[in-house]
Formats: sequence, C-alpha cells, structure tokens
Amino acid sequence: PALPTTASGDSTVATALSQTDMALFAQLQLLLFQEKLYLQANLRLTDVAQQLQAPEYRVSRLIRSQLHASNFNSFINTLRIEHAKSLLTDPTKQHWPVLVVGLESGFASVGPFTRAFKTQTGDTPNEYRLKQREPAVLADWVHS
Repeated sequence: PALPTTASGDSTVATALSQTDMALFAQLQLLLFQEKLYLQANLRLTDVAQQLQAPEYRVSRLIRSQLHASNFNSFINTLRIEHAKSLLTDPTKQHWPVLVVGLESGFASVGPFTRAFKTQTGDTPNEYRLKQREPAVLADWVHS
C-alpha cells in the first residue's frame, strides 16, 4: 500500500516523523541545556530516553544528527568538561580541589574526569586552571 500523501504529493508519514523528532529534540535540549541533566553522575542514554519517554535509538540518532556528536557518552563528557572549565576559571571557586570540580561537573570520580579533560583540552584540570591564571598574574606583574 502507498503511504498517505498530502495534496502536494508529499508523504505525511515522513512529515509526521519529522515533527515528532523536532518535538523530541526540543525536549532533549530542555533536559540537557536548561535542566543540565548532564551534571548527574552515571547518566546513561537509557536514563535520558526514559525521561523523554522515547526509544533509546531515537534519542541517540538525534544526538548524533542534530548535535553532531559521535555518541551519547562523548557528548555528555563534552558538556561536563565545558562546565568544569567554567568552574576551574571561576575566581570564587579557585579553592575547590579538582575532585570537587569533577564531581560538580557530573563525573563519578577524579580518574575519569582527569582523563576526559586531558583528552579534550590537552591539559589536566590543574594545568588548565594554572594556565588560565597565568595571564592575570602576568598582567598584575606588568602593571605593578
């Protein structure tokens, strides 16, 4: 049997799927970017799919196609590392140990946090923090 079509001959099934995916993507963005679900330790694709009440394969496909990520875990780690970078450069959080920054960024322990951070930035969290501080220290020295 032929797919149902609109007056212009377009398939309504494809349009409906596209609208469904668009709605799911909007919900996904809300969960990830506004509710910052990525800060939850041990977050899995299953957890996100359950919250969205959608099959895992659809959520995974949206993450790959719309957010241009290779997979769910690497995307979540990217969000977590960006969050950690903001904590590491926050003047009010300079006293926080790297472990606390990692935990606050959604990592379950310091080892995976440090590895993921170094893989993405080329520096350990501590090296990154020190490098971000250096320009300010140099500027103070030059202006004194």
